[in-house]
Amino acid sequence: MFAAACGRMLHRMDACVLVPPYPVLLDGGLLMGRQVLPAPVAPLIGRRAELAELGSLLERERVITLTGSGGCGKTRLAVELARQVSDGYPGGVEWVELAPSSDTESVVSALATVLEVVEVPGEELIARIVRHLGERDRALIVLDNAEHLLGAVADVVAQITAVAEQVQVLTTSREPLGVPGEVVWRVPSLSAPVLEQAASATEQALRPFESVQLFADRAGRARRGFRVTDEAAPAIAQICARLDGVPLAIELAAARIRTMPPERIAAQLDDRFRLLAGGPRTLLARQQTLQASVAWSEDLLDDTERLVFRRLGVFAGGFTVDAAEWVVAGFGDLDAYDVADTVGRLVDKSLVQFDVSKDRYSMLETIRSYAMQRLLDTGEVARARDAHADHFAMWLDRVAAGDPLDGVSGTVAVNAWWEHRVRGVALVEPEWPNCASALEWSSPGSATSLRIVAGLGDYWAIRQRAHDSARYGMPPLLLGDRRSDEWKHAVLQLMAVRTNALDPRYAELRDEAAAEAVRLGDRATHNRLELSRHVTSTVLLGPLDEHLDALAGIREEAYELGDWYTVWNASQSPALILVAAGRPREAEQLVAGLVSSRSLMIRSAAAQLRGETAASTALAAEAQGLLDARLGATLDRMLVAFRAAGAALTSGDPATVDDMRAGDVGSDSLPRSLFSIRGMVRGAREVVSGRLEEARVILADSPPDLFASWRNVGLLAQVEMSLGDVDGAKRTASRLRAVADAVPAPSYATMSDLVLAECERHTDVTAALGLAHRSLATAAEHELWPAVVDALEVLGSMLIDVGRRRDGARVLAAAESGRAAMGYRFRFPHRAADVAAARVAVSGDDGWAEGKSLSLAEITEVVQRMRGERLRAVSGWESLTPTEVQVVEQVAEGLTNPQIAERLLMSRATVKTHLVHVYAKLGINNRAELAAIVVRRSAR
Repeated sequence: MFAAACGRMLHRMDACVLVPPYPVLLDGGLLMGRQVLPAPVAPLIGRRAELAELGSLLERERVITLTGSGGCGKTRLAVELARQVSDGYPGGVEWVELAPSSDTESVVSALATVLEVVEVPGEELIARIVRHLGERDRALIVLDNAEHLLGAVADVVAQITAVAEQVQVLTTSREPLGVPGEVVWRVPSLSAPVLEQAASATEQALRPFESVQLFADRAGRARRGFRVTDEAAPAIAQICARLDGVPLAIELAAARIRTMPPERIAAQLDDRFRLLAGGPRTLLARQQTLQASVAWSEDLLDDTERLVFRRLGVFAGGFTVDAAEWVVAGFGDLDAYDVADTVGRLVDKSLVQFDVSKDRYSMLETIRSYAMQRLLDTGEVARARDAHADHFAMWLDRVAAGDPLDGVSGTVAVNAWWEHRVRGVALVEPEWPNCASALEWSSPGSATSLRIVAGLGDYWAIRQRAHDSARYGMPPLLLGDRRSDEWKHAVLQLMAVRTNALDPRYAELRDEAAAEAVRLGDRATHNRLELSRHVTSTVLLGPLDEHLDALAGIREEAYELGDWYTVWNASQSPALILVAAGRPREAEQLVAGLVSSRSLMIRSAAAQLRGETAASTALAAEAQGLLDARLGATLDRMLVAFRAAGAALTSGDPATVDDMRAGDVGSDSLPRSLFSIRGMVRGAREVVSGRLEEARVILADSPPDLFASWRNVGLLAQVEMSLGDVDGAKRTASRLRAVADAVPAPSYATMSDLVLAECERHTDVTAALGLAHRSLATAAEHELWPAVVDALEVLGSMLIDVGRRRDGARVLAAAESGRAAMGYRFRFPHRAADVAAARVAVSGDDGWAEGKSLSLAEITEVVQRMRGERLRAVSGWESLTPTEVQVVEQVAEGLTNPQIAERLLMSRATVKTHLVHVYAKLGINNRAELAAIVVRRSAR
């Protein structure tokens, strides 16, 4: 003991020579005590919010413990915090490294060395330390790496804080100390990209993430000139996401930049413990490799904790305590009641994380990978993963069963069924990674795999996980026993998502299941599978009567059977297509009484087609609220996009698309039947922004292969017309008209007829008026009032062209009033030009005042009465009478006036009069100009 005291005295003498214990002036300030903090060789990245919160805590708390998993940056954060707050501690900031310590005596010795407290015979060293600290001004003691000596450190801290009231203690440890007044502050990982979005990451998108900033800084130190580029961004995003933003793991990965590119590092992360080794030799051994860091934590566990820790590795996406009890205790060597307590201890030791808001546990992926490696070492993988798969098969069965709907029927039952379905999806959402892992482990086609697939059917459908349903769901169906109840149930539960995906392999399985249902006399199953067949045909071909009638029959029988799934899909699926076709009343009748976001969006789209802007907006807002609360299907977000495009083409404001968050869903999650909506949204945005060439490229880039995608063709025809491409517009509109001839589709018919009328306007005014009248009649019949306004404006400007200024003024005035009432402000540029020219021509005409007082329905009736009247232009070729045309034809042959008079049996004076009228109507002065016009017309 005396020898030890002498050694400490010598150390103190050396320390006094190097760092005197009295005040020293430094840059004009006063530095008190021995503030010897570790000097990091690289800057701290991020952590601004954490430092601010901890600084605030130090103002009112005496004992703070920074906890977290190995490598999360506890020590580095403590160093920076101590440096920033040092001015507030006149008694000094003392840093005590405990990693080399092995027992209570060595902890006290390390503290005494830093505080320069000398051991005196007859007095305990800890007592001298406490007395020394009690005499100092406000001071901060930082105890780094305390997890392996919790009891000893807790005892020392308790004695210090009991006497030295001006002293605060900051500790870093993987586990709390458990002393009175301790505030446990978990050090979070650095912010990191979402793994699912890594593939599309760009350099700019990655800038805000602290883990990426750290990777870039350390990689730049490892390889001069390294920087994050758009090409490397996806790989770097994947690295930071898969390493959970853990600083140690990020730094070790960045160090590999010396010898390999980011893409190769990302590809080798599955073997991360071999890859992420070889940190700086000056670090503690456990900080030089990722594996050593986690192994250090495992070494501090007792046998039960080790057992539970490694078995928890089978949970891919976190777990509940019930799931942990089932899987971990399933081996029979541990009581289920002990599992929850042990999991809690693992949370304290920073190997498991607990989200109190979700009552859910999880592991960082790096720690889980280590646990799985240990599970493999002990030979427990197969039993653990079997138990894991069995648990989730049973759990999904319970979620699907839910509450019965006994005593409820009709629309009320459909709504109750839907709400139960959405609640079930919310329960499945956090367990999806576990379910995917269970499917990867289970034999494809086994009863367990089919039960899991069936349980995931609603989740895949409502969240539109088409890719996942193909990857995980189809193999069990293809390999399963066709006669088993599990196979039939799985086929039924995958129907919605695979039907939307238009999967031909699923269609074959559906037909097999339908044949089996007929053999067994299973009406409900056969009815549901027939629903899939007719919905597919409607999506592809449109609302043909034969399919609508079949769906009506299926819907009626489903009501009788109490099959609310079929009632729902036989209602909303055709309603969607009817809205696209421009038949809003029929669509609304099908979803009347339904309360889902889907039905709200269908009703919103129907109101938009009728120009009921306020009602459409209110319904869409209600639907958006349900979607924000995750109480709707992902598919419904594309109906929001559908309405956003329509709203932009109503308001003329491109920001409408962004305001309605039309881009919330990526194309990866969409069924093929709705890809066209994304093109329509993008095209509409370009149109209202005035970028017509860009809009033409977008709209032409998605050839129509489904019924809904023909809407883009209608938009394309109008864009081509605005660009002056009359021939292109005529070809495009004719294609759309052919669809409207085959399927009752008023929206397509009105669009195509109006464009065709505009194409004919300057060559055959009579035909053009007929087409415009037909467009108006179709739009009015189905109450498509914005389309009525478009047709009225084309008709009004054409009436003015043919000299019917008063009638044209009435029509344009009524259309303008209708626009104002609906808030319909957008016009395609070519129509805007025609209306502007027409307004100039009717300036001061008394027909305008009369038209302003007429409703759209009234002016439509007036215009429809004009349809049979013969109209001829007052100028241009179309203004010539039949006799005048005959005279022109003779002139074109080179005949003189006398020769024409003799051939047409009229006087020479009459021929001369006719020619005077022709010259005036055509705006020419002589026979040569007239002959030239005839030649040009003949060449068309």
